[in-house]
Amino acid sequence: TKGYRGSWVVRTTLGKWVRARNVVLACSGFQIPSPAPFGQNLPRRVQQLHSSEYKNPAQLPDGAVLVVGSGQSGTQIAAELAEAGRKVYLCVGSRSLRIPRRVRGRDFTWWLYKTGLFDTRVADLPAHAQEAKRFGPNPSSAPGRDVRLRELCHKHGLVLLGRAKGVAGDDGETLELEWSTLPLNMQKIESNVQRMQLFIERFIQEHRDGDLELEGLPPLELEPDVPLPDCETAPIKTLSLRDAGVAAVVHCTGYRLNYEALVNLPNLYGAKGYPLQDRGAALHHPGLYFLGLPWMHKWKSAVLCGVAEDAAHVARGIAARRAGGRPAAAAGQLTARAAHAQAWASHFDLLDGSAERVFLREVGGGGRAPLRYARLKQFIAEELCLHEFGIGQGDRLCVVLPNGPEAAVCFLGMSLFCTYAP
Repeated sequence: TKGYRGSWVVRTTLGKWVRARNVVLACSGFQIPSPAPFGQNLPRRVQQLHSSEYKNPAQLPDGAVLVVGSGQSGTQIAAELAEAGRKVYLCVGSRSLRIPRRVRGRDFTWWLYKTGLFDTRVADLPAHAQEAKRFGPNPSSAPGRDVRLRELCHKHGLVLLGRAKGVAGDDGETLELEWSTLPLNMQKIESNVQRMQLFIERFIQEHRDGDLELEGLPPLELEPDVPLPDCETAPIKTLSLRDAGVAAVVHCTGYRLNYEALVNLPNLYGAKGYPLQDRGAALHHPGLYFLGLPWMHKWKSAVLCGVAEDAAHVARGIAARRAGGRPAAAAGQLTARAAHAQAWASHFDLLDGSAERVFLREVGGGGRAPLRYARLKQFIAEELCLHEFGIGQGDRLCVVLPNGPEAAVCFLGMSLFCTYAP
């Protein structure tokens, strides 16, 4: 949360409070698993898990497996299960794509760097495409090889399904599907391979002169001619989970952001909890930075080998803030260094308990006695008993008081017990 004089205050899992002028939240964009909503209506006999929990085929009970989602995780998990001899049903998403693993003998990731695709800036995309990139699935690929869904259908009996809409029936055993869009979605998935190959071929033709890395490349890899499987040409309209023998469902449906659990301030987040930032710097909260977000600045912003560029930019921003200096501490003000050296759990422990030092003094000759720190601490510890009213940590207390000494005392005291909203 925000501290005083432009600082930030962070509480660690050990209960220690740390004050800093700058905070960097390098927490990526994969925070809370987001399973398909219809999972809560599935019968109890069906074991469910998210892709983040999946380890290997032996982890699942005997029987068929329904894999929901055909991004990177969904494709790889479906392939592993099918190749292990399991009967697999795969719900194909509407935004899924496939990329070739290698083009002209080079890994596709190498081409992302070479062609500059990885340096595509999110600001150069249309507004609707920005959200699609930030929240959409990653193109389907697997380490070291191509995973072709149609091949898996013919070789290992994989069954392709349309996007899952929900479950029907009193027993929740009938899976409803968007079956009519499956052929189009599969065409989009496979045609993206040719689209990427053509893009790279055009790049080679335009840049090969004088570039040694583009000379002597092997021929373009040809995609095998795989017939369309029956499940694609005649899609299944609904699937009876019981009749299909489905015993487990793996939700490969991505994650949602949860930065609000760390810091929740006005004008900090936009759609779906995505931080409002410019190259990592929070737009409305100086000193707060983010790293590792999908498409934070460029395509490669969330990739391990691409985050360094954003990190360097954030570091320069922090250095610029440091060079700008900060206001000097007021006389008698407890500094961050002194506070850090003390053992304390809240601001109550940092209040001066001496009977001499004055916390509030009336000006203008009103005749009220000064409020000293010792009396303030006594009032908070012995007389301000919000727990007796059932108010505690996690509760929000709205207090309506005019600005003045009473409001200041209430703020300091009540904020120790609950979330205080003046």
